[in-house]
Amino acid sequence: MATTEDRVLCRRGFESFIQYVVVDYLWYRRKVAGAYTNSLGFDVIDKWGRMIPDPERWPSSKGGKGFSEVANKVHAMGLKFEIHVMRGISTQAVNANTPILDTVKVVLSYQKSRPSITFSPFLYYSLKEKIIEPHLRCLGTAYEDSSRQWRAKDIGFKNRTCAWMSQGFMSVDTKSGAGRAFLRSLYQQYAEWGVDFVKNDCVFGDDLDVNEINIVSEVKINPP
Repeated sequence: MATTEDRVLCRRGFESFIQYVVVDYLWYRRKVAGAYTNSLGFDVIDKWGRMIPDPERWPSSKGGKGFSEVANKVHAMGLKFEIHVMRGISTQAVNANTPILDTVKVVLSYQKSRPSITFSPFLYYSLKEKIIEPHLRCLGTAYEDSSRQWRAKDIGFKNRTCAWMSQGFMSVDTKSGAGRAFLRSLYQQYAEWGVDFVKNDCVFGDDLDVNEINIVSEVKINPP
């Protein structure tokens, strides 16, 4: 239920022609001593190496909810919800060598478990509309190819880190199926949360990676 403050914000927003609510960068970083813009080891990631909101700063994210409750509240005000993200994969995930979620295989596995229901293997979450049943997000299987499981160290380019956050993020190998699978799972997670737009940072100048931008665009627009 909207509070008085929410209603005031909404009214003022419409009066000022505000259309978007944006959560800026470092929403995944713990606010503790030693943590700063280019620090390492203070981020909150899930078991698939994806950034998730710091639950101490974002209590509504607990239980795997991410920004879904925040997005719901923003949408209830008639506004769009946007988050700031960094390109590539986090150094913390690469150091932990986390497995990579294969969202395509998850859909196929769900299809086999429900033979009475017809599902296309191309079901996915777009950034505008949820298509896969909500509880499907609870399932998960690691990406495998060529008879082996691929992990974060297989797809991160340590020689292509973000110029202004060198300890934070690095480019992803978009030529590998594992790299594309990671990006697909990352942006599908944002869609699960109800994110309408992403503000993708570290993509200019020497940090420009056209291949990664193209892959992300395809993930957002097309089925996996």
